[in-house]
Amino acid sequence: MPNPPLPDWRDPKVFWHEDSHQWVMLLAVKDKMMFYTSPNLKEWNYASEFGQDGGIQANSLDRTSYAMSSQTGGSFTYEGNITLNEKNGREGAGGLVFRADKNAKNGYVVSLDAKNDVVTLNKNINGSNQEIARNSLTLETSSTYNVRVNAEGDHIQVFVNDKPIIEKIDTEFNYGYYGLTAWNSTAAFRNVEFKNTSNFANNLSKWKVVNGK
Repeated sequence: MPNPPLPDWRDPKVFWHEDSHQWVMLLAVKDKMMFYTSPNLKEWNYASEFGQDGGIQANSLDRTSYAMSSQTGGSFTYEGNITLNEKNGREGAGGLVFRADKNAKNGYVVSLDAKNDVVTLNKNINGSNQEIARNSLTLETSSTYNVRVNAEGDHIQVFVNDKPIIEKIDTEFNYGYYGLTAWNSTAAFRNVEFKNTSNFANNLSKWKVVNGK
C-alpha cells in the first residue's frame, strides 16, 4: 500500500460496495481499524476509523462523508456523543443522519458546525442539501456534545446537551436509515443509539462507509 498510515499495518480486506459503486478496504493498523475507498483499486482515500476508545471516527477534509447503519426507523429518539477534532487548522462539522436512503442522498441531517458555531437541520434531496433550520451555539473543538433527535411523524426536535435547539415540522421523509456524517474535520462518535417508538430495537450495527458530495 502506498503511503501507509503507520508502519504497523496488516490484514487488508478489500471488497466492492455496490451501493456506493466503489472499492472499500478495511485495514488493521496497530490498535485500530481504518477504512479506505477507491474507484479503481489504485488510488485510495481515507474514509474513517474506529479503535480502542469505543467510538467511530470520520475524517473528511474535502467533502461530506457518511457512515450508514443497516437499522431503520420512522418515529424515534436517536442520540450520540459527538466530538469535533480540529485537524491541520481546520474546524468542521459532524452530525446524525436519519430517515435516509442507503447512500444518504435523501434524508435528514443534524449537524454541529464548530467552524461557524451553529447547529443546523438539513435535508438531502437527490444529493442536493437544503437547510431547514439553524440556531447559533458556541461549539468548541475537542469538546464532546450529546446530540438527540426526537422524531414523531412530521415533528422533529433537536437537543444538544439536553437543551432544545431546533423544533420544526417537515413532511419530506417519514422513514429510513440511521447514519453519521462529517465535513471538513475529524469527528468521533460514541454511545450512538436509538429507540424506535414502534419497537424496542436500540442497537445500531453493520455500519457501511459512504462518501458523499
